[in-house]
Amino acid sequence: MKLEVDIISEELIKPSTPTPSHLRRYPLSFIDQITVHIYAPVLYFYQSTDTGGVEDLDFALAFKNRLRTTLPDVLSHYPPLAGRPNYASNFIDCNDAGVPFREARVNLQLADVVQFAQPDDLNRLFPVELDRFNEELMAVQFTEFACGGVAIASCISHKIADGMALFSLNNNWAAMARGVNGVFKPHMEGAKIFPPKTMSYDTAMTTERNRVARRFVFKKSKLEAIRAKYAESQAMINQNQPSRVESLTAFFYSRFLATFKHDSSIPNDMTYLINYTVNLRPKMNPPLPHDAFGNYYFNVMIFPSPEMLNDDENCYGLVKQLREETNKINGEMAKKFLNKDEDLMKTVTEITSKVVNGEIISCAFSSTCRFPLYDVDFGWGRPVWVTFPALWFKNLVTFLDSKDEDAIDAIVHLEERHMNKLEADELFLKYATPIPTLSSPLA
Repeated sequence: MKLEVDIISEELIKPSTPTPSHLRRYPLSFIDQITVHIYAPVLYFYQSTDTGGVEDLDFALAFKNRLRTTLPDVLSHYPPLAGRPNYASNFIDCNDAGVPFREARVNLQLADVVQFAQPDDLNRLFPVELDRFNEELMAVQFTEFACGGVAIASCISHKIADGMALFSLNNNWAAMARGVNGVFKPHMEGAKIFPPKTMSYDTAMTTERNRVARRFVFKKSKLEAIRAKYAESQAMINQNQPSRVESLTAFFYSRFLATFKHDSSIPNDMTYLINYTVNLRPKMNPPLPHDAFGNYYFNVMIFPSPEMLNDDENCYGLVKQLREETNKINGEMAKKFLNKDEDLMKTVTEITSKVVNGEIISCAFSSTCRFPLYDVDFGWGRPVWVTFPALWFKNLVTFLDSKDEDAIDAIVHLEERHMNKLEADELFLKYATPIPTLSSPLA
């Protein structure tokens, strides 16, 4: 059974109060400038609190109405979200044009979607294509399921803010919906910290989609087994125990390498690259507020050593190297690198070109584990599941806390031929729990 979505209505939600003239031009930071034209998305699922019958409709209706009535106040505190971009001049025109708010229905049980949906299925719950440029800088879809449960799909343009900013925005929105006292005044000083530059750098997505996305669950016992495996390695002597995410990153990369090395179309002397995303907010001096709005991320780039590439069984050395490289990142280093290094754009352009042309195989990893994604309570309790849909990039893994306590979900993007190899990898399946496709159990 396919996840079919019926669109009920769509409207533009505008700020409750007009944006003052002195806040009409929101300048982009340099990190905004070099960020690609995609949306940062997240999905929250909520089970109906009603007991059954027609009352289930009241839950969904009340939930939707609360979202609609509080969103204008939220937009008043985040002027760029209801504006429109002027990328040529490096600013957002905070003209209060509005945010698309779509209402939809799905003729499936929420429990079935939570249990069986793959990331590509979930893209249908968003009101925009996540890897296509749109002038709308935020979009929301409210979806009701046959059981009365609901989902909220929220996304913002990555050109103005990163995933951490989106999560904080949604936490603030939920608090406002619950009637929490206090006015949210998010930090919006990205352009002062990372001033924009005069540049002509195309960050639009032009490459065709050639990947599939899957969700795998790593239960607590399996996570501890992976951590123990890496903690006991020779590379970690006299080192603190690796974290769950450090261990998972090394484990995934070892399985990716094993998959690539069995692909006869990939040359033996292929160049490999690892990208790991670091949240800059706590690394600035002084640290930025956790809800600082904008793009505050830095990509650590690691070119694996020959020894690491030959260790496709485990990639033991990656845990230590990943820790060393991320520990080097701090606010001063990031500002110096991004604000003063004149060779940055040349380097980024050259590496990006080689990745697109197939001269470099790049694998990217990011984590939102331990971030309070499950605290987004709009007044009817915490979500029963929080997840991400599929993104454009291949060879990408995103880690987030699972709905099962102390477990981690991994959203994995690979070319289909490589995904088929991974899903048949006995060592990978020793630790990972695959999620059945939505069509298999419900057909």
